[in-house]
Amino acid sequence: MPAESVTENLEQLAFEDILARLEKVVSRLEAGDAPLEDALAIFEQGVALSRAGNQRLDDAERRIEELLDDGATAPLAQEADGADTPPAPKRTRATRKKETQSDE
Repeated sequence: MPAESVTENLEQLAFEDILARLEKVVSRLEAGDAPLEDALAIFEQGVALSRAGNQRLDDAERRIEELLDDGATAPLAQEADGADTPPAPKRTRATRKKETQSDE
């Protein structure tokens, strides 16, 4: 699969399809039997897929934050007994990444 065909079609792929293709790329690289030039092309595909997947996740997170900011998910802020719970601090993927890095 040429790198060009992967990058051209990423906009049309569902997140799950991107993830499945990325898993195949990882498997092919882990096998270690591809010649260097082929391995570089496969790696390039993986980078493009990873970036596309991360963009999809960022977009989804942004949509969720917009919904939460609009109060559209008010029932989620209540406990089972009906009492309001204080809102949790906003944590983005970047914040979680920083927290993970500081733990190391």
